[in-house]
Amino acid sequence: NKDPYKATRLGPYSVTTMITSRGYPYNCTFCSMPTLYQKRKWRSREADLAVSEMEYLVEAHNFEGMLLVDDLLTTNVERIHELCDAIIERGLEVAWWCQSRADILVRNPDLVEHMAQAGCYLTFLGLESGSEHVLTHWNKRMRLDTGGQAVELLRKNGIKALTAFIIGMESETEEDIETTIEYAKSLDAHQSQFSILT
Repeated sequence: NKDPYKATRLGPYSVTTMITSRGYPYNCTFCSMPTLYQKRKWRSREADLAVSEMEYLVEAHNFEGMLLVDDLLTTNVERIHELCDAIIERGLEVAWWCQSRADILVRNPDLVEHMAQAGCYLTFLGLESGSEHVLTHWNKRMRLDTGGQAVELLRKNGIKALTAFIIGMESETEEDIETTIEYAKSLDAHQSQFSILT
């Protein structure tokens, strides 16, 4: 009986989780992924096989959407174009959620458009801070203004943005924290998440 699992929603859609790749090729200082995945190793399933699993979950179990919980779904841009093509070609009507980096989206606006066409409903962006020096400390390798560009690009294509921030870097000041809060508010994203560094 899958009904109890359908309590998890993505907007109006009943969703379940899927993983299409493992690993994370970046090295932010706060992140456990490089340790868990053998020094930034990344590997993936074929896009067509992943879409076959989506299709199975929709047709056999009546799920309306997928949370694609890959640590960074958009690591290989060409592969995500293939994933979107397969969803569209099969006429699969499915809403989905994924995690991406703002700079990948800003460098590839055609990818965002393609994701929207293939049913991407919401994208999680780890923006981390509203202060440049905190981003530098995190080894984020991304400019502050990139976050705003990515949120606007998602909005323009009808995809909601979930922006995530971390509070509590060792040398972070109260002023830095207030700056991050104001930055998050200025983006006017669909949702913002604040985590405490542990």
